[in-house]
Amino acid sequence: MSTHLDRHRALKTAKQEFAKRLLAIPADKRHVQPSDGGFSPAELMEHLAKAEEFNLKFLRKVGPQQIASRRVKPGPFYNMILGSFTNLKRTSAPPMLKPAKTPDMDSHHSTWMKHLEEVESFITQVPSGSSPFIKMNFLFGTLSADQFLAFQEAHMKYHDHFFPQV
Repeated sequence: MSTHLDRHRALKTAKQEFAKRLLAIPADKRHVQPSDGGFSPAELMEHLAKAEEFNLKFLRKVGPQQIASRRVKPGPFYNMILGSFTNLKRTSAPPMLKPAKTPDMDSHHSTWMKHLEEVESFITQVPSGSSPFIKMNFLFGTLSADQFLAFQEAHMKYHDHFFPQV
């Protein structure tokens, strides 16, 4: 039986492999905009680093142990965005997660990998997947570890599906 820690480790490995795929793209193609209008490889790397940082902002402010007695209650955007990712529906990134015009792919890769380690330090603090894990803003609510992981998995599935073809 898979635990939330097993799921997290598998997701972390998948994110590391995804990053390797982005880094394997030749330097002269890293800033090329795909014809489908999605992120360039460098922009995608920055977006993923920013998304991880966005989660960490909430985890650093109020850690899982501080919300252990809270009720898990996803906000209205959680299910809406999760549905878009799951159904592979093109979704625009919110402004705080949009990349710069010419991001430094290597720098953002390093940042993203550090963030993955820090997220792991938080997820090991919860006893089970159903435990409250992250208290986000009112749009996303308070999520269990399993809900957080489901969102992260869907986010990666979405970006894998729309991987930049340059």
